[in-house]
Amino acid sequence: MAPQAPPKTGSGATTAPHLPLYVRPHANNQASSFAVTVHTPSGTEMPRIRHRVRAFLRLRRMPDEVLDDALLVTSELLTNAFLHALPPAALYIRCDTQSSVHIEVSDGGPKPTPRTPDSKEEHGRGLDIVAALCASHGTFTHPEGTTRWAQIDH
Repeated sequence: MAPQAPPKTGSGATTAPHLPLYVRPHANNQASSFAVTVHTPSGTEMPRIRHRVRAFLRLRRMPDEVLDDALLVTSELLTNAFLHALPPAALYIRCDTQSSVHIEVSDGGPKPTPRTPDSKEEHGRGLDIVAALCASHGTFTHPEGTTRWAQIDH
């Protein structure tokens, strides 16, 4: 099942112009997860999304190495969705601890066929980067499309 953004509520929700950011309150009153949906990606979306992911992880006091890995994994998974799948792309991030981040990107599918890029190609290594940085990762399909997920544990 695709991650769904929770409905906006009073004090627990935040929005940004042109890029909705949904924050779910955690038991200790800190946000433990957020979701964002991008309907029509443009060249300006990735920097804005990275900025919001960085701000969210800083709020959760993530160590720099976890933050850096999470930003790169988020960029790779979203770029994969933007380039190879049908819109919209939905990003969902959950922080379980100060050193554990779960990232999901859902899109309209279809599931891409893995391939090995030629050594001279500039593209085609995103999922290899995800595999190198994450404790686990995977892909599953559902009626709405495909979800790629990654778990960072430091």
